Amino acid sequence: ALHMPYTVSDNEVDNVKIQDITSSSAKVRAGKRANNWVYWYLDRELPENYLIGFDAVIRSFLTEFQLAFNHTDIANRLRFQVVDNAYVSFDVVRDGFFFNKMFTKPFSFDMHKKYSIKLLVCSNVYSFIVDDRVLLSIKDNTGISKGGFVFVLWDKDGVGDMAVDIDNFQIREVSVVTSNNDGQNRV
Repeated sequence: ALHMPYTVSDNEVDNVKIQDITSSSAKVRAGKRANNWVYWYLDRELPENYLIGFDAVIRSFLTEFQLAFNHTDIANRLRFQVVDNAYVSFDVVRDGFFFNKMFTKPFSFDMHKKYSIKLLVCSNVYSFIVDDRVLLSIKDNTGISKGGFVFVLWDKDGVGDMAVDIDNFQIREVSVVTSNNDGQNRV
């Protein structure tokens, strides 16, 4: 794996929701209010095959904990998200239309516990991995195959002080080897 350099910055706002930003860590402290969003993106296209990994501590209830990828804009992206801390879902947002819950599986985060979270993108196969356990792995044919990465948090009702700690954030390009025996992709 090849470590890919990147820079992180926050836009100029009076209410800074992302604090203590470094190249590998940040603290989201977005306060308590209804319809509260954090939309934090890497402003560049990623390669065809990559792994994004980080440690996260979720410190408050979230309506959505979302990893969006192959992101070209807010209206075009693929995403894995943990919804209402009850299930993980794979969704497609295309031309502003939401195709939600295409694939789901029960899952919830324990508050204040550290998790190792990974997003693996290999051509059109995507995996959402928590603590080295693959929760969902999808083979996709939407045609949304290029773009960047967005980390999205949403609190619909403002039930808690939106708080998430991110540490050890990394992006790595990965090599994919195809087996001649079964045609399946291997990383």
